[in-house]
Amino acid sequence: MIRKARFTDITAINDIYNYEVINGTATFDTENRSFLKAVSYYFNHRSTIHPLFVYELNNSVVGFCSLSSYRQKTAFRSTVEISLYVHVNHRNKGIGSSLLSYVINYAKKSCEISNIVSVITSENKGSLDLFFKAGFIKSGSIEKCGRKFNRDLGITNMYLLV
Repeated sequence: MIRKARFTDITAINDIYNYEVINGTATFDTENRSFLKAVSYYFNHRSTIHPLFVYELNNSVVGFCSLSSYRQKTAFRSTVEISLYVHVNHRNKGIGSSLLSYVINYAKKSCEISNIVSVITSENKGSLDLFFKAGFIKSGSIEKCGRKFNRDLGITNMYLLV
């Protein structure tokens, strides 16, 4: 079941995210996000234009997806940046595609959102494929813009007009 996140979901959301911080390259963060920062993240995603959704399975949060401010300049207000994470033990089960589809449909119904931007680590083939299948268009790449695990990493920018 997909639903809006609740305060009680913060720890599960943070655990999913912090797994990627320590073990993966889906985020360029290199230090775990504290509980206080996770609370701030939650409260920054309580508006209709910047929501936070979770995928709940058997009363446990196994994935989450948010729409965040793309840039702080007012002209970018209708453009949002999507973030999507699935618990390591629940990947390749359709949870990511379900969350993505749900959030795209949410954005299409919103009169506040016109464009969804995704910034994906270029080596993350699974995420790139997921977003391509959902209709996102590649708009460019930046090589060697991040460094994690003693490796240079690039990003691929994608977007979907809604």
